[in-house]
Amino acid sequence: HMLGIGSLLGGILGVCYIKGIDPYFLFMVLFILAGLLGSARLTLKRHTAAQVYAGFLLGFTITFACILCAVLYGIEILKFIL
Repeated sequence: HMLGIGSLLGGILGVCYIKGIDPYFLFMVLFILAGLLGSARLTLKRHTAAQVYAGFLLGFTITFACILCAVLYGIEILKFIL
């Protein structure tokens, strides 16, 4: 779950960074949703805090890095987005 929302945030940040868009309000909403999702997973005792943080960071980092690398190396996979 946290991997998914981390990937969403990483993807949005990567595209906004490249396009020069300020995603301030969108990030506020998504970080609140991520916090609620992480809290729900912890409250239900489905994951530990380390698993929640690791999932979010892993999803965010991989997606953000993939988008930046694709643009830096000229991969055309993002031509519809960019």
